[in-house]
Amino acid sequence: MLRLHYNWCSSHVTPVPAPVLEGCTATRDSMISAEQCEEDTVESELSGYLQWLEEKKANGNSTAEADLNEIDKLAEMFIAHCHEKFMLEKQESYRRFQEMMARSM
Repeated sequence: MLRLHYNWCSSHVTPVPAPVLEGCTATRDSMISAEQCEEDTVESELSGYLQWLEEKKANGNSTAEADLNEIDKLAEMFIAHCHEKFMLEKQESYRRFQEMMARSM
């Protein structure tokens, strides 16, 4: 699976490697569980990252500028994740439309 990273500053989309989803299959019958597994993976990555940021801040190793950069990175990750989900939903909608058109002929 190819994941895309959208950089809103330059309006340029660059591919980023997708995380390895152990135990998740991408077959048509198990699409919901694979999506749920991917969402869980992204959420666990973000929660781990947020916990690391809190520990870093508690140790006094952060500056205001670094904090803003971290927030920007998290925002970009969130936007990229939403963009990817929207693209997958669009593809699924198009596939269902094509199936409906094929049945009507």
